[in-house]
Amino acid sequence: MALIFILAQAHGVFGAELRGIAELLKALETTETQFEAIRDLEELGLDAASAVPQLMRLLDAPDRDTRAAAADALGAIGTDATAAISKLIERLGEPEVVWPAFETPVADASFSATVALGKMGEEAVGPLEQCLDDDRPHVRDLAAFALGEIGPAARAAVASLIQRTRDRDESVRREAVSSLGRIGSDA
Repeated sequence: MALIFILAQAHGVFGAELRGIAELLKALETTETQFEAIRDLEELGLDAASAVPQLMRLLDAPDRDTRAAAADALGAIGTDATAAISKLIERLGEPEVVWPAFETPVADASFSATVALGKMGEEAVGPLEQCLDDDRPHVRDLAAFALGEIGPAARAAVASLIQRTRDRDESVRREAVSSLGRIGSDA
């Protein structure tokens, strides 16, 4: 049994569980080890709450993949990462990226930030509701999605979502309707 554990450890099977938080935080400091460390912190979820300040700084990294990974990790930490709400809101405004092979807009860090905000609970409702009035349709769309992910705790945003059902952008209208359904019968 000990041999299996040693072999698994050597091959990284147990991932983040075998690496201490302090080691992961140190790994965030260099670009060579940063991405793997972020993913390991994401695996730890709530147990990585002490990494929130460093992950918040990485939301401003020059590399889009690093920003997206940091947002994913903050989302995995969930309501213990609410200090990051304003930084995640900033990421919603990131320009959409189009993958030429699919001709589909992909907002890497924006979408990761959206999913993370959807896991922040009631504290994210007010800032997300303000985003529903943004001039950029993709920001309104992402904010509506995140409010729906929050679910019943986003009841305070129902009136604003109802207004967005008449938005000039079809995707925003669709997302507002979907989010109202996910918020539940109180909507």
